[in-house]
Amino acid sequence: MEEKKPTHRKHNRWHDYSKKCIYHITLVVRDRCKVLGRIIDGRDKGLDLKKVPQPNGDLHYIAPNGKVWTEAELAETAEVEFTPLGFDIQRKIQEIPLEENKRGNDVQILGACVMPEHIHFVLYVRQPMAQNVGMVIRGFKQGCNKLLKKYLDIAESSASATIADLSNPSAIAPFEESAPAQSCVGCSLQESPLGSAVFLKSAFSATSSAAVSAASVSFLKNASARILEEHSLFEDDFDETRLRRKGQLRAMIDYVHKNPVHRWLRANKPHWGGGDCALARVPRALKRVSGGFRFQEVSGRLRAFQMAF
Repeated sequence: MEEKKPTHRKHNRWHDYSKKCIYHITLVVRDRCKVLGRIIDGRDKGLDLKKVPQPNGDLHYIAPNGKVWTEAELAETAEVEFTPLGFDIQRKIQEIPLEENKRGNDVQILGACVMPEHIHFVLYVRQPMAQNVGMVIRGFKQGCNKLLKKYLDIAESSASATIADLSNPSAIAPFEESAPAQSCVGCSLQESPLGSAVFLKSAFSATSSAAVSAASVSFLKNASARILEEHSLFEDDFDETRLRRKGQLRAMIDYVHKNPVHRWLRANKPHWGGGDCALARVPRALKRVSGGFRFQEVSGRLRAFQMAF
């Protein structure tokens, strides 16, 4: 019988992955298939902007009311538009503390971002666990695979929604936003009744499988054969970075929250240099959170966490 591959590749054989620590976790969708969403900006959300080339090669955008948008300002509007699966995965991340509490573990999610083909979240192990972090991630992956199978079953059971002729992803009907204006992508940050857990409470009511239309599973056209055949969403392994020095926690959460802006800049302004060089031109980018928490929501806790480690 073939031996199962480990879920967690230990990056440091001398580190105890069951002890109190903060980790930046990254999970990649199999074959980097974009089944969780797409990057959008203000133009996709109704902004009618006309391009106006500038002498330096950059672009300005003119709105009908005469307002001028620079490319840096447009980059600030970048966020992730979730597929139904991506939205469920976002919610699943924030349920990790609740699920682990049932197993006697005390963990917390400090920040999260779901990208089209990978996810990031910052996991805080508040107390030593009987198991290692790899088991926490394994349980999360199993839950995500169940969500994937739900949509695969919907596609297979619908005569008009076979995987071979699914409609274009743009046909997915947008969610109706019912959350407060300051909330992010239809979600609001709330403290768990358990005290130690922080999670996102969905601003949308759950949708039953029977009510999901063929358009709701159209994202499966982007799925690889491995995903469809193995019913497994993420690659077997995962990457982690441990908190080891002062100030690193802020950098972790900063990186997670800036991911959609990074992606927008790489796609639209590669000559800006990418990374922090490009983000330096977007001074307010940190105030936006796309597919995750608002940075300001957790910034008040950073100093206490840094002192604790």
